[in-house]
Amino acid sequence: EQPTLTGFDGADPGATIVLPGTPRYVAPAGVSNPKADIAELKSGLQQAKTAIAQSKAEFDKSTEGLNNWKQSSEGVEAKLKQLKTTLQAQNSVLDNYRDQLAKTEEQYGSNSTQAEQLREKIEKQKSTISKTKNEISKYESALEDVAEAEALAEKEGISVDQAFKK
Repeated sequence: EQPTLTGFDGADPGATIVLPGTPRYVAPAGVSNPKADIAELKSGLQQAKTAIAQSKAEFDKSTEGLNNWKQSSEGVEAKLKQLKTTLQAQNSVLDNYRDQLAKTEEQYGSNSTQAEQLREKIEKQKSTISKTKNEISKYESALEDVAEAEALAEKEGISVDQAFKK
């Protein structure tokens, strides 16, 4: 008897597709087309990447009038807002990769090339998230320094740049 594949890749769940030499695979209950699920997840991934690009554009726009945004509490706050939006999107990307991995393992198996590639993407994304968290910490600390420099500059009637040098 030839191996069969049922309810897979958009086929009518009642239809049987005969694939010579292929192990029998029956899609788990509730999973009619894993490829469609993965395509939907990839669409969500693109939305997260768009959100990151938009937050960068908003930051650039909000700081374009500042000579040195790093020496202004307004500029540092804008950077923090951008980083926090980016972090949310990066976490969304990580969740998306994890969901893709689950679907890919269902479809191709946990030892497949596709699953391995997604595990690599997950590890890279974790590293990216860690870097963003470190940047947030850095700018939260910088915000305190900038606020102190602005207060000193106002108190002593000097520029913020001069206050940083004190």
